[in-house]
Amino acid sequence: MKSLFRNSNLKNVILLVSSIVIGKGLVLICTPFITRLYDPYLFGILALIMSYGRILAVVFSMRYELKFLNIEESERFNLLRFLNAHVFLFFLLSVLVCGLIVLGFELPMYYLLIPVVALLAAMYETNRMYNVSFKKFTQIAVSEVVRGFNQGLVPLIAFFSALFVPFGLVTAELSGLVGSIFSLAGIKRVSSILHPKKYLSHLKVAYKEMILTGPAKLLNVSTNEIIPIGIGFLYNNELLGLYFVARKIMGVPLSFITKAIFDVLTNSLSEIFLKSGAIKARNYLFRQFKLLLLAGLVFGLGVYLLIDFLVDVFLDESYEKVSQIIKLSLIYYCSLLVVKPLSNYFNIIGKFKVNLIWDSIRFSLVVLSFVIGWIMAIDFDQFIFLLSLFLFAGYLVFVLLLRFYKVE
Repeated sequence: MKSLFRNSNLKNVILLVSSIVIGKGLVLICTPFITRLYDPYLFGILALIMSYGRILAVVFSMRYELKFLNIEESERFNLLRFLNAHVFLFFLLSVLVCGLIVLGFELPMYYLLIPVVALLAAMYETNRMYNVSFKKFTQIAVSEVVRGFNQGLVPLIAFFSALFVPFGLVTAELSGLVGSIFSLAGIKRVSSILHPKKYLSHLKVAYKEMILTGPAKLLNVSTNEIIPIGIGFLYNNELLGLYFVARKIMGVPLSFITKAIFDVLTNSLSEIFLKSGAIKARNYLFRQFKLLLLAGLVFGLGVYLLIDFLVDVFLDESYEKVSQIIKLSLIYYCSLLVVKPLSNYFNIIGKFKVNLIWDSIRFSLVVLSFVIGWIMAIDFDQFIFLLSLFLFAGYLVFVLLLRFYKVE
C-alpha cells in the first residue's frame, strides 16, 4: 500500500511545503512591520469580517466540492460549472440580505465586505478541491506563494498609500484569495457557469448530497469561526485582535504540515477507497497517524521553547501577550496538526452521518466553553486554556471514532 512519504507523494508534499514556506515566509517577514502599523483593535475588526465570511462561504457550496474526488474525470468540469453558478447565485442573495441587515441595524459599513469574503473563500475551496482531484499540486503551490505575497505586502502598501487603515488589512486577505483563485483556476474555469435551465436540473440531485455533507462542513467551519466572534462578545476587540494575530502566527508552521499533507493525503485516500475499500483506507490513515503524532509532539515542544523569543523579535511590544495565548492554546494546535489531515475520511467513504456526529460534538464543546466562560466570568487567559482543552477533546473524539467505528 502506498505511503504518504514515498515516491510521487513525497514529491508533492515537498512541493506544497516549499510553496507554503515561501508564501508564509513572506507574511512572517512583513509581520513585524504590520504589527507596528496596525494595532490589535484593527485586527479584531478583520477577525470578525473573516469569521462571518468563512461561515457564509460554507453555505455557498455546502461541501459539494468534495464530490470532485469520487467522480469520473469527464464529469468534473461540468460539476465545477454547476458549483460556480451556485456560488455566484448565493453571493448575490447574501449581498442583498447583508445590505438589509447592515442598514436596518445601523452596523458599520465594513460588514458589507462579508459576502465578498464568502464568495472568494467558496471559490478558493472549490477550485482547490478540483486541483486536488486532478493532482495539479503545482497550481496549488503557486497559489500559496501568491497568497502569501498579498497577505504580507498589501497591508504595508495600503497603509503607506494613506488608505483607510482597517480596509488595508481586509484588502490583504481579499487580494490573497483573488490571487490564489486565479493561480488555481484562471479566468476560463472561474467564469464557466451552467445555463440556468441546466443549473436547475442539477440542483435537485445536488441538494440531496449537500444535505448530507453540508451540515458537517458548516459545523466544522463554524466551530473555528465562532471562536473570534465569541471572544469579541465575551471580552473586547483588542483581546480579539491579539487572539487573531496569535492564530495567524500559528497558521504559518501548522500550514507547512496540515495543508501540504491534507491535499496529498486526501487524494491518496480517495484512490485507495475507490480501489480497495474503506478498511484499506483506514489502515492507510493509521500508518500516517503515527508519523503525525510524532510530528505533533516535536512541534509542540519546539513552539513552547521558542515562542517567547520569536514574539519579542518579530512583534511590537503591544502584542507581547500573543506568546501567552499561543502557549495556552498549544494542546489544541498539536491535536489540530495530528488530526486535521485525517478529517476527510468519513466523508470520502460516504459515512457522512459519522462526520456529522463528530462535528456536532466538537461544535457543542466549543459552545460549552463559551457558556462556562460567560457564567463563571473567568478571565481571558483561563478561558483560552479552557477552550484549548475542549478543542483537544473534540479531536480526541474523532480519533476514537476512527479507531472503533466498524466499516464494511
